[in-house]
Amino acid sequence: ANYEAMVRAMEMKHRGVRIDTSKIKPRMSIPKAFMLCPMGHPDKFLRSVGQSLAFHTRKDVPDVDFESFFAAAKFSLWWLPEINNMCRLRAQPATTTGVVGMTDMNTGGKGKGGGPPAGMMLSFQLTPQKSDSPVTLTDCELGPTTNVIAVASPDFSGAFRFESAFFQNHFLSFDPPTHAQMMKTEKFSSIDFVLLDFSVSQKFRTMDEVLMPAVKAAGGEKDFVKLTTVCQDKRVMTYFREVMGKAWDFNDFEFYFHAHSDVWDYVAAQQTIRLRQAHEKMFLRIKRARNAAEICSLLGVSDQEHELPLDAVVHGLRLLSPSKSGDVSKESLKATQTKLLTSLKDLCRKGQSKSYGMLISAWGVLANVWGDVVDADVRRLQKDALHHCEGHVSKLLNETKELSLDSDSLATLSGMPLNWEKCATTVLPKVQQLISRKPLEELIPLLRKAAAAKASKLGECLATSALMKTFGAQPLEAVDALDAMVSGGFGLEGAAMTLRMLFPRAAPDACARVIAGLTSNGAKGADFAACWESIVAKVGDLPAASLTQLCASAQGAAAVPAAASEALRKGVETCLSSSSWGADDLAGFVFAMSEASVDTTLGAPLLSAAAQQLAPKLRQLSVDRLIEVLCRSCSVKLCSQLAESCATLLADRFTEMAPPYLLRVTQAVTKLDPGDPVLQKIVEAWGKKLLADSKKAAASPDSGLRPGDVVEISGLTSEAGMKMNGQTGTVVRLNTEKGRFEIRLSGGFSSAEAVSLNPKNLTLKGGSASRQKHRLRTPPDDLGADRLAELLQLLVPVAFGHAAVALLAERMHVQLVGLSGAGTVRLEETLKANREFKGRAQLAQAFRKESSASRDRSRSCSRKS
Repeated sequence: ANYEAMVRAMEMKHRGVRIDTSKIKPRMSIPKAFMLCPMGHPDKFLRSVGQSLAFHTRKDVPDVDFESFFAAAKFSLWWLPEINNMCRLRAQPATTTGVVGMTDMNTGGKGKGGGPPAGMMLSFQLTPQKSDSPVTLTDCELGPTTNVIAVASPDFSGAFRFESAFFQNHFLSFDPPTHAQMMKTEKFSSIDFVLLDFSVSQKFRTMDEVLMPAVKAAGGEKDFVKLTTVCQDKRVMTYFREVMGKAWDFNDFEFYFHAHSDVWDYVAAQQTIRLRQAHEKMFLRIKRARNAAEICSLLGVSDQEHELPLDAVVHGLRLLSPSKSGDVSKESLKATQTKLLTSLKDLCRKGQSKSYGMLISAWGVLANVWGDVVDADVRRLQKDALHHCEGHVSKLLNETKELSLDSDSLATLSGMPLNWEKCATTVLPKVQQLISRKPLEELIPLLRKAAAAKASKLGECLATSALMKTFGAQPLEAVDALDAMVSGGFGLEGAAMTLRMLFPRAAPDACARVIAGLTSNGAKGADFAACWESIVAKVGDLPAASLTQLCASAQGAAAVPAAASEALRKGVETCLSSSSWGADDLAGFVFAMSEASVDTTLGAPLLSAAAQQLAPKLRQLSVDRLIEVLCRSCSVKLCSQLAESCATLLADRFTEMAPPYLLRVTQAVTKLDPGDPVLQKIVEAWGKKLLADSKKAAASPDSGLRPGDVVEISGLTSEAGMKMNGQTGTVVRLNTEKGRFEIRLSGGFSSAEAVSLNPKNLTLKGGSASRQKHRLRTPPDDLGADRLAELLQLLVPVAFGHAAVALLAERMHVQLVGLSGAGTVRLEETLKANREFKGRAQLAQAFRKESSASRDRSRSCSRKS
């Protein structure tokens, strides 16, 4: 009604209708107790907040209940006799009627005494120099600050204005969004107010505020109660009769409860209702979250005593995928991911969720959407959750009699590594009809997923449907489907027959992939042999990658016709002799052939020829590719010359290679015999590198700090850094990328971890005699202590008498303090297993001393903590 009255008044103003205010008597028209509602804002009310005043809607103060909200919005007028319509606005209910004189104000109308009325009055601080002022509450009776004149609005029917009695044209105003001011009229402020009788405040009570007391009284906070019982409550009946003006039927209630499902849990079939508990409301908010930040915020305050429901977990996992969580801090993201993954694992482990469809979705999000997680702890939890999810889905599928899967669930299920031998009996009869309706283009990715998951029975079912649809498909799509089938070993006989028919219309390289897959999976028969005869006739048209696949699959395959195998060998030899293949093509061929068992008729001559062709082209390969060639060729005798060429080239690049590459090379060659020339080249390269590093360090000026040095920290200005000033620590290593030293403090601040500091904040305090001796010729180590320990473990058994080992032991000597637990174990094993190598005695002695010092530091830290 208030809204409709305002609309009518504003329509009249828009039409230019002026209100005749001469006959409007404010004293007679204004209710004794009322609420001030600014024109154009039917849901805003002037409210007292302490001694301040503000215009609020119910949504502005959601934590304030109905009674408290409107109790603070109740006002009355104290009419003054001096001037017509002069009054004071009072934030208290009216108790008398008519004009109240100064005597009556303080005596309850008995004509004795004097003073201000009881309660708080609206006050403002206008002066001749100040044209606007906030409106507050006061108990002080000063006319210039409290007296106003009630005036009927000339613009809006039924509205009133309150003008300062002592400052003309200054009105009580609503200054959006919430401010109450005494000011001159402005464009964006409102000075016209509808004064609603306070008795109509009940009409602003929400439906929830009516129903909740009734539901609670019937026990609906814990259990479901009949809606009819709630409707018979007197408060509900009064509200519908006096406020709504009509009763609701069950459909009306159903629509309302559905729209407010975050508060109400309504079962339409039984017509029962209950209030949701706090944790249920939180779970609903989680399920309605729109981004990672909302999920992290909600789960940060969620109830730990109640387990998250599965649908909330899945929604949270979907929003917290690495591609969608870039705006969230690492700490908050990790904590929330951990909570969700733990909840999913617990739900599966306890068997509390029976929704296999939702569990399949959860697995799909973790496996396909999340991918590889960077954080090691979260990655471990992700693997655990996937494992538990797979086990629980397998169990549910075996137990479920009525199985229903949609297309998305089937697509995810196809890639799950379940126990398909057991699950297929339940799943296949239910999904055959769904599979039969899918077009070939949708079956192809399902086939590839089934192949990756080793779901043989599901793959055969998919292959049967796919084969039937290849006849009407385009050749390229049909061959792609066959490739997907044979990649998992599905429908091999039918695939060979179909490929034979498609061969004249299909691309040779696509056909070659299918034939290679058939061969690798042990296909045989007349159709298979015919496919081989057709493909070898086109050897000259095939790219290097296709020929590589065919050769690798044909090695030792008895089902490949001898004539086809011979034709393939001759065709590849022709390609190799023509030098038409690039270095990467040749390297790929060597990799593929070295992985298979090399036979004498096909593999051996081709591998030997490819190695000879690749050797002069090695410089065209990247370092990473070159190392891979070395690793593969070291394990194949036919490629010994190729391995030696790789070692020579890598030895020339040794000083330019990063530590991880150096380790990979060393790991590959140390598997060879000690006298192997490839191994000798790499050992020599290590000796040259270590010696060059020492000479470079001796000749170049630097901070003079080395691992093991004792330093004092000073000059730090941050709040955390100032706590470290004056402390001592030990240099662990130099981070060459940042130009900072990692320091392990002696105690106090972060004694268990290394801190990274600028050299200018470090002063050398001392070091052992051996560290001082080796200072000038030991470089700042980019290898690190653990890598040095690993290198020593690799090289000592095969080159214990070489100078490289002595230099490595010397370098390890001053890096002992930087060893982790794993590095310490590795070095200890090396010293025990190898009693004689250059530098062993000095290294063993220093290692014993450092181990003893480390134990002392640990005991000291334990006592301090």
